[in-house]
Amino acid sequence: MPVYPTGHAGPPVFRDKASTASELLAQQGGLFHMRLSAQPARKPGSPKSIYSAPLQIEDVQIDENGDVTVSIIADDIYSKNSTQRYQITLTETEISILSRCAKRRFRA
Repeated sequence: MPVYPTGHAGPPVFRDKASTASELLAQQGGLFHMRLSAQPARKPGSPKSIYSAPLQIEDVQIDENGDVTVSIIADDIYSKNSTQRYQITLTETEISILSRCAKRRFRA
């Protein structure tokens, strides 16, 4: 996750990559609420919520390149008694794009 130095308006700056996620979660009281849903891709259908819980520091890994991987265990789309591990990995560039979009949204 990006850490912005005071007064820095550019793309995110990654300091110690291993501690950056810890710093951000600590700043937010240790929790973010994250939701994940799934729905059919080729035909109309309603989204099904498969995950809704606070994001924990253990769910976030940052590699030596600054890539951030969020890994969660969520309900299976088809089976009620099964779970799956879902992961998304974002590069620093992708995180920067998300951050810029979020800043624009909150300024409006």
